[in-house]
Amino acid sequence: KTPEIINYDNSIIKKNINFFKKKGYTISDIKNIYKKTPEIIYQNIKDINDQFKKYIKLGFRESEIINITTILPELLLINNNDIKDIINNLKEYGYSQEIIITIVKKIPEIIQEKYLKILKNKLNSLENLSFTKSEIVSITYNNPYILLHSNNYILSSYKFYLSINKQKAKEIIIKEPILLGYSINNIKEKIDFYKKINVLEIVLD
Repeated sequence: KTPEIINYDNSIIKKNINFFKKKGYTISDIKNIYKKTPEIIYQNIKDINDQFKKYIKLGFRESEIINITTILPELLLINNNDIKDIINNLKEYGYSQEIIITIVKKIPEIIQEKYLKILKNKLNSLENLSFTKSEIVSITYNNPYILLHSNNYILSSYKFYLSINKQKAKEIIIKEPILLGYSINNIKEKIDFYKKINVLEIVLD
């Protein structure tokens, strides 16, 4: 990605590595960061540290910052105001600070600016399926990956559960939100199996 690193001053690279070590990153973490986002290696340490401090002000613990930035290192480079916008939008919707942090730890990409419009659209789509805001918060807390699925995927999945049991479809998803992420074909196979052994109604209860 950035072959110019070969010509970069070794002392700058060492300072960069030492900074991450002092923050609590392991050598494995640092290698992962450089592999995913090599431009970080020549970023101003003060800028990276300021970004680190901003995450702390947003309520993240140092260990959580290490976790999410190792998964997605570019979070150390993005505009902090974009992150604030997304977090504030989630809070206004009804997400608590604790739930937001839990979700971000699982899908850190959700706090990138490009996801703000997608996120709003996703929450509206779930509301259109007759879920209340509190139910949506609960569902996405237990299965944050729903926030990354396309609206068509969620709609087709929910329609499938409606076809199985119209009265209980919503209850099923609230109880087991992970089902919205399963392959419909796999679910169909299980449903067919339960029907054959006459236990479908028991399973749905």
